[in-house]
Amino acid sequence: MTTIVVTFVLGLSLFFVGVFLFARYAEKILGSDVKRLLKKAEGHKWFFFFLGVGVTAIVQSSSVVSSIVVGLVGGGMVSVFSGIILLAGASVGSTITAQIISLPIIGYGPLLVAIGLVFWAFGLSGKYIKMIGIGFFSLGLLFIGLMLMTGAFSGIGDTNWIAHQIDCFAASPWIMFAIGLAMTIILQSSSVSVGIGMAMVTSGLVNSLAVIPFVLGATTGTNITVNLASLITARSGKIVARGFFVYRLIAALVAMIFLGSFTYLVGLITIEPATARFVANAYTLFNLLAAVPLFFLLKQIAETGAQLSPPGERSLKDFFLGSKKEKSRLGN
Repeated sequence: MTTIVVTFVLGLSLFFVGVFLFARYAEKILGSDVKRLLKKAEGHKWFFFFLGVGVTAIVQSSSVVSSIVVGLVGGGMVSVFSGIILLAGASVGSTITAQIISLPIIGYGPLLVAIGLVFWAFGLSGKYIKMIGIGFFSLGLLFIGLMLMTGAFSGIGDTNWIAHQIDCFAASPWIMFAIGLAMTIILQSSSVSVGIGMAMVTSGLVNSLAVIPFVLGATTGTNITVNLASLITARSGKIVARGFFVYRLIAALVAMIFLGSFTYLVGLITIEPATARFVANAYTLFNLLAAVPLFFLLKQIAETGAQLSPPGERSLKDFFLGSKKEKSRLGN
């Protein structure tokens, strides 16, 4: 049992590092370029959507991109409507990671790590060359982490009482939805949560159909990070974050209510249901389907966010700055 736990924690840690290492470096290197593009693209809905998809696919973290977007909206550099569209694009872009790790190439993880180190650590110049190196390195960590988690879940299958508990959870779609939601709030990454779901399916611990509610919960929970980032922005940033969260929550609940139909659609685009590809396709399909009505509901989403963001609400930044000013005034 100890070996299983250690293997899972090690795999999860490598997977986690793989996601966030690249995200942090990408934000540092590409942050100014992304902000410049966003400023120039104002008013072009589809450009904003595909920009959100593309940037998030590169950065491998919708949380990072969404935090940048909310900050730009709060700073008045991007409109509320454009910010909502960008968040929708970022949600779709975040599924690219799942599609990559679902390919039958995870055995090349150590090779990718080695190639990445050559590009990243041995003095090759150019920020984009270094980005390629960091990308290969982090992707290799994702593959290795996924293999270790799959091995750990295979071991759990031999532990009867734990397997029984997991079977009980898997039998209830709403419990799986809640677990996916909670796990993503804790881990702050839907990609990591979905990776765990894929490992469970690959190991045979859980049926792929039972993981779909888990994925729906995970993709909903990732919007919590956006709302946390909005706490230090102006009201417009809060409007975008809160309105988008409500919209995504409703979309996920609708998918849960019509879970049978959604599962059928995923099955239509997946050749082998009992695979990690089934989980990745469910993740991608939901985000694509949720993005379509959004273009027709921008006004309603913004109004919902505005109702949840009172005009007099202070941001955390204003609160702390105000507290410092008050203490300074009292001190004088």
